[in-house]
Amino acid sequence: MDEKKAFFIGVGIHIIFLFTRVQFFPFRCIGECTSIIVADIPISIIYLAFSDPLLIIFSLIFGSILWGFYFWLLYIVFQKLF
Repeated sequence: MDEKKAFFIGVGIHIIFLFTRVQFFPFRCIGECTSIIVADIPISIIYLAFSDPLLIIFSLIFGSILWGFYFWLLYIVFQKLF
């Protein structure tokens, strides 16, 4: 596995996580959006004040990039350790 695959695995896992917590018709969170906000800390502070649809869109974009970055960092750390 290389660094690109690690990044895209993180993005994919975040998208799956997000789609399990979103209702598409109407476009809103199932229950509350708290789990999405907690999963995207620290950048979720940016979209805390948004309505549900904007929060979901921002989480899809910025949260996916963040999770991809996290998985990329984990890959680098494990590659150095082992």
